[in-house]
Formats: sequence, structure tokens, C-alpha cells
Amino acid sequence: MAAISDFSGIHNAFSFAYGVNGKVSPLRVIIGNGATGASTITVGPLGSITTADGLVIYPLATTAPILVGGGANQETVTPSAVSQNTDGSWTISATFSNLHGVGDTVSSATIGLIEAVNYAHNKGGLVVVDGSWVQAGGTNSTITSNKGYTNVSVLDARGTVSGSAFSFKAASNGSAMVATSVSWY
Repeated sequence: MAAISDFSGIHNAFSFAYGVNGKVSPLRVIIGNGATGASTITVGPLGSITTADGLVIYPLATTAPILVGGGANQETVTPSAVSQNTDGSWTISATFSNLHGVGDTVSSATIGLIEAVNYAHNKGGLVVVDGSWVQAGGTNSTITSNKGYTNVSVLDARGTVSGSAFSFKAASNGSAMVATSVSWY
């Protein structure tokens, strides 16, 4: 059974982990960058992903770091701009250290965290990080090195603090998320 990605304002970060969660496909480069440094790549055929339970989202944003390529060519970049093309593909501007060609994968660099935070920001809500998120590589620094919104909290349900689940939140829109003193249970 697939995890529920969106239920009553609660969003499971790992469900949004395109290219990391084996049930959510990565995006693919269809036009690579011809040079390193400030450049663009195009992903497609569409810039949307579908979670395992059927939710369609557009994960690309200037707030969401991406993992591009594989092996020694893999790198994490944060887009400086993203734009949808008339054919449904998306162009991503970023500063690349490596060349990326047709077929290279584009995946969530935050294991779905920022994609879920951005999705939740439209209505407000709660993003949950749990054991699945940790097994895929999620850490405290994955949370605190990224920016959030005042209307979205991140519930730490990883079980790393005995008997408690804490939350993370941004003090202002676009600021880094920090641990709060709120204990959920």
C-alpha cells in the first residue's frame, strides 16, 4: 500500500521524494547544459511528478534544491529560475559544476521535504518527516539548511528523541527552519 501524501493538511515528505522514493519517478533532462557555470537544462516531457497515491505536483522551485545526474557527475544545485515551456517541459537555470545530458535524472535533494513544504504552503499545513525519510538520508541539517514558511510546520516523527516528537518552523517566510519548543507527544 502506498503512503498517503496529502491527508487533512498533513503531508508526508517522503511521498514527495521524486527520484529518491522508488515509487515516484525522477524527472529527466531532455536538453542538457552546454557549459558549466550559470547555465540551463530542460526537463520533461512534463515537469510534473505523480506521487504513489496519485497526487500530481510540480516540484521545481527556486526554493527546492535538486539532485542532477548520477555517479561522479551527480551534483546538488538550487535553481535560480524555473519556467514552464509551452510544450509542458521546464527550463531550470542554475550554476552547474558538471555537464548534464539527455536522460540524466533530476531528483529531490531534500528527500521530498521542500517539495512537501512548498505544496503545503498553498493552504498551510503540516509536513511530517518519519523513519522512511531518515532511511533515505534525511537529517536535521536537511531541515535546518532549508527555508520554510510561517504557515507550515515540520513534524519530526523520526523517533530520534525518546518519547517526543518536535517541530521545525520558519520565523518568517523564506527564512531557515529552526526547531521549536513544541513537543507534539
